[in-house]
Amino acid sequence: MVKSADQSGRGGDIVAHLYYAVGSANEVIITSSAGDFPGKLCYPEGDGVVLACDSAALEISLGEPICVEYMGPADTYRFYSEVLSVTPGRIVSAFPFAVECTTGRRLAERLVVPVLEGYALRLGDGSRLAICSVVDLSVGGLAFIDAGDMGLKAGDLESGMLLLPGEAPIPMGVEVRHLGLRRGQLVVGARIAAISLRDRLHLSTYLVELGKRCAATAAAGPVGDAAVGVGPTPPSFPSKR
Repeated sequence: MVKSADQSGRGGDIVAHLYYAVGSANEVIITSSAGDFPGKLCYPEGDGVVLACDSAALEISLGEPICVEYMGPADTYRFYSEVLSVTPGRIVSAFPFAVECTTGRRLAERLVVPVLEGYALRLGDGSRLAICSVVDLSVGGLAFIDAGDMGLKAGDLESGMLLLPGEAPIPMGVEVRHLGLRRGQLVVGARIAAISLRDRLHLSTYLVELGKRCAATAAAGPVGDAAVGVGPTPPSFPSKR
């Protein structure tokens, strides 16, 4: 059974993007009728987006519309919202209905995971249990290989465990979005339809560090293991489970 989604009533892609953006965007620019103010995106709380900012931003009024712009690893994003509260050093705005990407790409950046490192999705149970190799991964979705022909189809909801090297399994519900053949293998594209807030935070932090390592490896060129496609050693985070 698919577990309950976090941030109920909010767009899952937007929630996933905001969690990832917290770790990958160094600064945001808050535009309001009172002027432009620098700030920092913080992890969402309840039904609000938290923005850390200096005391000058206190000029922004409660209920005022604002535009928040920030740079990700490769793209610029912005969203429009309404201020819910203003206190020294902190603004809380309503969750946006949409986040715009200047290049039109997906909100949650997908990372091609290092091969032969144990990235996998465990689906089903009993006679239907399958361990599917993960091809790429983001805080909002993933693609995996259905080598066991589980009979998945677009729209299916499945419960599973995401397996990351050196980490405790992450329980989640996934929704199948599309299927296709890649080099003779059935590759399933899915979005993360349900995940706890704590696990969403853990996954987003993990992916930010993995993205940095992959970028560093790519910049260094094909040296050692990277030349044969093994990829970098994945980051490790102490489990609190």
